[in-house]
Amino acid sequence: MVYCKLERDNMNLTENVESRRFVIVESPYAGTTAKEINLNLRYLRLCMNDCIMRGEVPYASHGLYTQRGVLRDNVPGDRKLGMNCGFAVRERFDFSAFYTDLNLSSGMDDGVADGDSKSFPKEYRKLFPELTDMEAIRAEIIKRTTFPADHYPGWDDSVWDVSEPKKPHYCQACNHPNNCEYSTRN
Repeated sequence: MVYCKLERDNMNLTENVESRRFVIVESPYAGTTAKEINLNLRYLRLCMNDCIMRGEVPYASHGLYTQRGVLRDNVPGDRKLGMNCGFAVRERFDFSAFYTDLNLSSGMDDGVADGDSKSFPKEYRKLFPELTDMEAIRAEIIKRTTFPADHYPGWDDSVWDVSEPKKPHYCQACNHPNNCEYSTRN
């Protein structure tokens, strides 16, 4: 369930902090276009909001490690490293919540397999159980993550946009972006 600002303001989420469950959020990330990734990130934010409103403490490695300058999800080695980092902390959490409105992705399938191999508890959740049409689900995600300018004063809505990044030059010697001491680029 997604709550509006007024509902959130009336909730006392600071009570019983010690009893909160720590949850790994599993939702799709990868996409073939920036538009798909943008939609998946918007969905992830709704999933995290859902956890918080349930009184849980969410963690989503795919929302952290895929930020620019950390790891590149489109590079197989980086993707595997990021997923392994997420799997490594699994035992420190209480359970995994798999959000399935956009179906299970291959990365989520890997999360199920890793959790099952460790007998780790999991739940399957939907934010929009009443919707079955994928286009309607996508439209609802966009609707619920597009805010008027005064909803979050000072908020720059462009941070929600994952546009196609400019292709940086990667050094052949060390794989660092742009110029480095080993770079062959002038």
